[in-house]
Order: sequence, then C-alpha cells, then structure tokens
Amino acid sequence: MDVSTKHKVLLLVIIFLVYLSAHWSGVRSQYVINDDVRQQIYWMQKWQDPDLFENHYLTEYAKQYVPWGVKVIYRAASYFINPVQFSKVLSGLLFLMTAGSLFLLASRLGDELTGVVTVCVFLYFGFFLGAVSGGLSRGFVFPLLILYLFFLSGNEVFRAGIVIMVQALFNPYLCLLCLVTHSLFLLCTQWFCHFPRLRDVSWLNISSDRRERSQIPIGHLLLSIGPVCVGVVLLVVKYRLFTVPDFGEIVSYGEMVGNIEYTAAGRYEIIPVPSMFFECVRPFIQFPPLGVLSVIASVTGTLILAFVAVSGWNNQAVYQQIQRLEIFLYLLFASVFLYFLARLVLMDLFLPSRYMEYSLTVVYCVLTGMFVRSGMEYKQGIKKHTILLVILLVLLGTIRLNGIGIYDYTKQSSLYQFFLTTPKNCTIAGHPDIMDNIMTFSKRRAFVSYELSHTWYDQYWSTIKSRTYQFFNAYYSENPDELRDFCRKHKIDYMVVRESDFQENGLGGTADYFEPFGTYIQGLLRGKSSFAVFDETNFRPVYSQDGIRVLAFGTAQEQGYNMFDLRTTAENEHQGL
Repeated sequence: MDVSTKHKVLLLVIIFLVYLSAHWSGVRSQYVINDDVRQQIYWMQKWQDPDLFENHYLTEYAKQYVPWGVKVIYRAASYFINPVQFSKVLSGLLFLMTAGSLFLLASRLGDELTGVVTVCVFLYFGFFLGAVSGGLSRGFVFPLLILYLFFLSGNEVFRAGIVIMVQALFNPYLCLLCLVTHSLFLLCTQWFCHFPRLRDVSWLNISSDRRERSQIPIGHLLLSIGPVCVGVVLLVVKYRLFTVPDFGEIVSYGEMVGNIEYTAAGRYEIIPVPSMFFECVRPFIQFPPLGVLSVIASVTGTLILAFVAVSGWNNQAVYQQIQRLEIFLYLLFASVFLYFLARLVLMDLFLPSRYMEYSLTVVYCVLTGMFVRSGMEYKQGIKKHTILLVILLVLLGTIRLNGIGIYDYTKQSSLYQFFLTTPKNCTIAGHPDIMDNIMTFSKRRAFVSYELSHTWYDQYWSTIKSRTYQFFNAYYSENPDELRDFCRKHKIDYMVVRESDFQENGLGGTADYFEPFGTYIQGLLRGKSSFAVFDETNFRPVYSQDGIRVLAFGTAQEQGYNMFDLRTTAENEHQGL
C-alpha cells in the first residue's frame, strides 16, 4: 500500500510535534536540558565568548573526546544560538531524521504502510528519544545506522560507504559496527559472486538467483571501498594520532578489578559486564515511561500493538518480508562479534553494550512493525480503520515519551544568575553534583564536577580523584586555616556550600556521593558538630538563598562584594538574557 506525498509530509510534521510535546518543558525553559549536555556541550559556549573556560583542565578533557563532526555542527550554530540551547534544536532534528530513516527502511523491506506502522512502533521504544536527546555524539547513531541499512538493503554499497565515512566523524563505535557489517555483506554477497569456486559454500545459503541479483560490477565494488577507507583513516587519526597524552591511557580490566569506582556503586558501572541475555532485553527497558499517565499510555499502546501483531502471526506475507531482512543478519553477527571483542579489551572499544543496544532496538522496531502491518492486512476489521489505529498509536506514544531524556535544573537558577555577575576567569569549588550546572548555566570554571569525573583514563582519573579528596577534606574541615590553604593552593575564588551536605542524619545510611567518596564523606561527617564553612566571622557569605551559600576567597574576597548588590545585579542580568 502506497502513502501519498502529502501524508508522508504530514507524518513527519506529526513526529516533530511529538518531539515538541515530549520536550515542551525544555522548549519553555533554558534550564531544562539533557544531563550529558553538561559534560559535552557546556564548553562550546566559549565559541561565543573566548574569555570563558581559559586554562581549565576539565574543559580541555571534555573538548578532546567530542567527535569532529559534532564540533563542526555546534561551531556553525554558535554564530546564531547558544550551543546549550541549540542542543534542543538538534535533538528534534535527529529525532525527525531517525523516524524518517525508519520509514524509508521499513518501506523498502515491506511497503509504505509498513513504514508508517514502524514509525508508530518507534514511539514505544524510549531509547530512540533518549539517545538523541542532548544532540550528542550518541544522538547520531540511530539515524546514521538506519540510513546505512537502508542503502545496504538496496545494494547501494557506494552510498552505504559514504554513510560509514560520515559515521567516522560523529561516532566511533557506530563506524566500527558498520565497518564489520559492511565487510560481512561484501564477503557474503559480492566476494563469492566474483569467485565461482566459492559460490557453493553451503553455510552461506545464498541461492544462485540471489547472487545474480545482488552482484555488483567489480569496478563499482572497488570504487565503493574508497569512502570506507577514508572513514578508517579518520578513525585512526582522531583516536590514535590525536590523543592527548596528559590524560593518560585507558584503564585495563586488571586495573578495574577491586576498585569500587568501576562498579554500580561508582561513577559508572563498567564491571561486571552485563550478560548477553540482559543486552537482548535492554532495548525494552531503557528509558521507561515517566509518570502514571505515561505508564498507562505505554501499556495501552503496547497491548494494542501486541494484539494486532499476533493477529498476523500466521500470515505468510510477513514471513516473505522477513526473508528480505538479510542485512539484519550481517548487522547482528557484527554486533555479537564486537560485543565479545569489547568484553575482551574492555574500554579500548568502549562499552560492550554499545554494540548491541542500538542494533537490537532497530531490529526489534522493524520486526514489530512488519508483524503489526501483517496483522492489519489479515484482520479486515482493523484494516478498515487504519487511520484511526495510527492516530491512536501516535497519541498514546506521545504521552509515553513525555519528559524522556531531559531534566529540570531550574531549582538553583538564582545561583546561576549570581555567578553570571562574577569575573569570567574565576574558579569555583563546590559539591561536584552542583558544579556541572554552574559550568553550564553560569559559564564559569569548576574545580571538579560529577559529570566529568570519568574513571577510564588513568592519569585524568588520578587527578580528579586527588582533587575530589582534597575538596571534601577542606569542605568538611573544622579549621578555617585548612579551608583557606586549600583555596589558596588551587586558586579558588568562590566556594559553594550546600547546607544539606552537612546533615549526617539526612544521609539515611547511604553514600552522599559515588564511591569511594561516599563512605569517605560519612567518615568526615561523623562526630563533627561545626564546620569552617559556616564560620561567618571568618567567611561571610556573598550569596545565601535556598539552603545554599557562596563564600568568596582570594581576589573575590578582597573586592569585598556586597551580597545585596550582587543579587540585584544578578536579577538585572537575568532580565536581559
């Protein structure tokens, strides 16, 4: 069944409206963003103001791991819009591109109604929206992966190679996944076509007519390898030749074992590596619905999809369509191979799960779309009400996706406004949980932050670990001189004090920060009744609001800012934002 051009455009408009609805709070407020924007995008505000983040260790680290392609897009956009806010625009475009690519792929594998149905199914996998939220490197994985599969399914290997080259600029593990997939595809469908002695290898199960239909002239085949080779060169140059030695080497599995920061109690769970079974079910549980209405909508929509899909289970047409999914076999073989390889060389190829979760999500989505489409054909009663079914699925999917991938950091907006009045080259220390927001919204340097406390580069992590211990020693010290010495040594201009961090009983027996710092903090709190940061005789706050106070040190203290004047200035600047 064909879909008119008008309805295709309408579908894309509807999908964009779905995104706006899901992220409406982010559209309305500058303080509602994806959490990882605070580690990968915040520093790009420097392109609008070169004085920001000068000689900042955390920023130099953040800059080096963002792929070139992502930097180019944000650099171009920075001439017109703040990069942090542009992340929301790019997220919407990537969401739209993912839906459009899915429509093209599913339409080629089935018909255009299959494409429409697959886009409806797409709304029930929260991982699609979760991945593109923030406009980060990972946000390009789904659209570029699906576009690659679309070209491969049509035997357009040159265009598929171009996509691989583009992937190298945006996401390394996606590029590696498609490189292996591409190699398997060429080996199984082309190599054996041009070498007759190998045609009858039984395990390939490639019929002679399939070989003839898929055969590409060897000249075209060699030409198509060009962009793939360029992609490989780009990967090597970016991730081998242009590495920054100051941050050290990637930690090995042996170095992780026995260190709690690499477990679920640490900054990011790397070990133990999840099982293959968990990877197979992960796409269904990532980014679950938020709120009662979203849960109800998700369950209702899923039950409708399941009912229609099961109705077409015995329809032979769907199995004829599934036979066209040969490209998925190459993709899944590549995913499994790289998953186990990544387990062997843990973190050298990044996280093993990255090679499974994206592939499986796409495969599950397209397969579900095919079965639902078959059920609509098999059940005439459903077929007659196709438009109503699509509308219902879209409405429920819109509710299901509400708020996925974004977080509200408005609570401390007055604090961000306050720091906007401080010198651009000042350095601020505070609990790492707070400092990401200050770097992002106040555009000021942080001594240490949660998002950039990455544990997988040995020298970098050693520095961050040392800084974190030193900060907490000063933060929870009873001695004013120890606090002054810390700020003098590290040239700290301001310290943010969150009063709730000093309520030992409020910890509820759980760590206040990730391990190994959580237990260490509880030890520092135990038995203490007074802390230097609350000694107003020595440290008069220059800001105090909503349980947070700011202390000035060094040059900032010498300037003798009046707290009332600063807060008034902050309010005036906020009005001009």
